[in-house]
Amino acid sequence: DLNRAEDELGAAFGMDERGALRDWNEEYQSCRMLPTDTLPQRVVRARALTKVVVDFVEAATRGALAIARGHVPPLNPTDDPSTFVYVFNSIFFSLGMDETLRRR
Repeated sequence: DLNRAEDELGAAFGMDERGALRDWNEEYQSCRMLPTDTLPQRVVRARALTKVVVDFVEAATRGALAIARGHVPPLNPTDDPSTFVYVFNSIFFSLGMDETLRRR
């Protein structure tokens, strides 16, 4: 089915499609630098920080799911799979390692 093939090729697997990739650190630091002298300024700052954190968690969750499902290729595909690293939605991912398993 050609339509299904086109959908598969165009699938972003949760990639943010709003335009330019986000610089999460820059957004977060900019929000932290907002003034807090008055109550309205503190409210604006809190809302901005909350929005950045909520958006980041959502993007990180989508990225983790896409990686777990095998939709995102590792940046280092020739290395050992336990050392794979990924970038998705401008977020760096690596596999967690359980230290108790490593000692065995």
